Amino acid sequence: MRILIVNPFGIGDVIFTLPLIRNLKKTFPHSHIGYLSNRRTYPILSVQPEIDSLYVYEKDEWRSLYKTSRIKTIIKFGSFLKSIKRMKFDIVFDLSLAGKFGFIFWILGIKKRLGYDYKNRGIFLNKKIKMSGYSNKHMVEYYSDLVALLGLKSEFKFTKLSLPTSVIDWGNDEVAELKNRSNLIISLIPGGGASWGSQAYKKRWEEEKYKELLNLMLREIDAGILLLGDKEDKSKWGKVPKHDMVLNYMGETSLLEFAALISVSDLVVTNDGGPVHIAAAFSIPTLSIFGPVSESVYGPYPKDNKHRIMSLKLNCRPCYKNFRMPSCSHHRCLDELSAGDVFKELKEHLSLIKHEK
Repeated sequence: MRILIVNPFGIGDVIFTLPLIRNLKKTFPHSHIGYLSNRRTYPILSVQPEIDSLYVYEKDEWRSLYKTSRIKTIIKFGSFLKSIKRMKFDIVFDLSLAGKFGFIFWILGIKKRLGYDYKNRGIFLNKKIKMSGYSNKHMVEYYSDLVALLGLKSEFKFTKLSLPTSVIDWGNDEVAELKNRSNLIISLIPGGGASWGSQAYKKRWEEEKYKELLNLMLREIDAGILLLGDKEDKSKWGKVPKHDMVLNYMGETSLLEFAALISVSDLVVTNDGGPVHIAAAFSIPTLSIFGPVSESVYGPYPKDNKHRIMSLKLNCRPCYKNFRMPSCSHHRCLDELSAGDVFKELKEHLSLIKHEK
């Protein structure tokens, strides 16, 4: 049995598919699992033992090549399709919600094409579930429940990431000195939500409030603090004051190193986005800040005491529905959340974590 999973979205979305993959591997233990992803999520998928082959589809790269040379684009895309066709997949789970992928897999002759039919874009899927958006349950459950289209029962409802031992060892070595000073390591991640592109700021609590939170933590909590993020987060944050309890890794790590530092943390504080789902997949406690997006659909999973959500009870939230967010002039859901509010919740969460330890 050869099965292809297609998910061209962000890190969190890809992590949501891991239970689906484990369900398939349990049912078909000798199956070959392929995965089509974007380039940003490739490193995470490349080290998951259940995945046997990977295909990168990065639309911006194809657009850029097309502007340079149409002939080169046609030749390269033909080669890309041949690499998928060569594998002779029996089943594809198309999670893209885009009709173009279903068409491609129909052309390639994959007999069973499964997925959700959004706005009639699933015309080339021959086994599908009609939907208008993700709203009634968590994304993990939406993806896991697709096995019902094969007459199977969904058994796994938890995410679990794997990392090479060498990368985990690197993470432990990096924080060893900090752990000598404190038995508590907290990762503070002010970014996340990069898959929203230029709109990512709508999911993010302000950097200035994260700075306030950091100062409160340094004054009142005995903990080593890791500042994590990409180069964009580093440029937005600016200069980080030197402190023997703070290690700044913003813009300094690969994605796997970033994940390793999360995996050796005791708590992760971050926005709605990929980092919180990486932490949840390592069973690391989280405190995440949610604004326009529903935590019941896109929050850390499984929903248990390890994960706390900071969100305001407003009549207008969550406003992100059916993959659309209305124009908003106030952003109260994030702007009215103070550093003091988050710090209070953080201290309460830490007391529970220390008790469970």
